[in-house]
Amino acid sequence: MWQEIDPRNLSSWTQACDTQGLTPIVLDVREDWEYQTSNIEPLAATLGITLQHVPMGRIPGALNALPREGACLACLCHHGVRSVQVSRFLSQIGYRHIANVTGGIEAVSDVYPDVPRY
Repeated sequence: MWQEIDPRNLSSWTQACDTQGLTPIVLDVREDWEYQTSNIEPLAATLGITLQHVPMGRIPGALNALPREGACLACLCHHGVRSVQVSRFLSQIGYRHIANVTGGIEAVSDVYPDVPRY
């Protein structure tokens, strides 16, 4: 099962992962051009989040690069639709500690204005 994370709660999600001894990772599933246009790298550094970028269409071929154990994965896309699909997929194939960032990077931009919109 996966959970929803409101962007306002990214900090508390990070702390909850840390408390469980898990590495908080935001998995950005947007296309390369989207990631280059806007990403959460500065925010990730501030919050102590590891950022991993794998476009949604490449997820099945990149499963070896996604930790099954020892990490919390929060999926992120533009508005939250693709990331829900990836969250569901990862959960169905046995990944634990999966979350979706509700509203995507658009909602993150509402909370953290330094993250550009596109």
